[in-house]
Amino acid sequence: NIDTSAFELSASGLFIPQINASKTCEIEGVQHALPPDAFHEFLDSILISNPTSIIVLDKDYIDDNAVLSPYIIQSGMDVILDLNGKNVEYNGKEQLFQINAGGSLTVTDSGSEPYDETITIVDHTTAEPGTLNGEILTYYTTKSTGIVKGDSHAEVNTEEETQEHTLTVTEYGRLFSTSDNIRKADCLVRVDGGKFELERGILANQGGEHNILTMNGGTVTMTGGYLIGAASTGNGGGILAGSTSGDITISGGVIAANTAAKNGGGIACTSPESKRKIEISGNAVIAGNTAGNSGGGIFFRYPSDTTLKAQSGTVNISGGMVTNNITNTPTG
Repeated sequence: NIDTSAFELSASGLFIPQINASKTCEIEGVQHALPPDAFHEFLDSILISNPTSIIVLDKDYIDDNAVLSPYIIQSGMDVILDLNGKNVEYNGKEQLFQINAGGSLTVTDSGSEPYDETITIVDHTTAEPGTLNGEILTYYTTKSTGIVKGDSHAEVNTEEETQEHTLTVTEYGRLFSTSDNIRKADCLVRVDGGKFELERGILANQGGEHNILTMNGGTVTMTGGYLIGAASTGNGGGILAGSTSGDITISGGVIAANTAAKNGGGIACTSPESKRKIEISGNAVIAGNTAGNSGGGIFFRYPSDTTLKAQSGTVNISGGMVTNNITNTPTG
């Protein structure tokens, strides 16, 4: 007999274990004693025997083992991590999660209130970089409105309004690495052919030398949440997509206050042979990111052979905002 109180009935009719992170849970006769702080070992205690799991945190966790390799979401694993308003602090060197082909990880945050940004109209004539200073995220967006002069539509002027957005990030569920991490995390999530989706939650890599999300094949979908505060010594502050395949779909959420010493403060696609598609739509915001060379918001490398450009990947922007991103060169 299975104690179904520890399970949630899925749409397919299968029971999916729903684990509460600081409790002991019995699944199919096996008692799972959950470690108090070690996030890596906590995941193992659940996912080795239950690779399809909804994990709901009810306490903060620290992953502080320099020896540990990334936690690998392997083929056949379908994991939903609900931060539930709690924090996971990563103090390792590589990445917290690696998602292999056939594996899937979704991050959400059901325990936090809706994101309550303070929005103030400011008098800025030039773009300013976003910042993540301790608890406070700050970034800027510019809203343009067409103004028709007189009774005729022959002359339309554009009126622009710059808004300052601030958010206290510690009030929400987070996966993060701080500037105190002496090991300098490579990234938080590496997608190696698998699927990653961010629905809600804040991912911040202030303690790294690279980015928040690295992509080598697979798919990345962002419908909400934040990717913030990374400082890459190379390409791609928020997202680095270095392979030739793997689509990125962003219909919500914010990518802000990231920097890249080279290209793509927000997103960098660096392979000239890439066939990937980037879709920006809905309420997505890419703002206040900075690149040392090209692509403050988005950098997409096309092949040098112009005859191959029609066969390369695409960037489609049908909604959202890509605004107030900065480069340190005239190439934009």
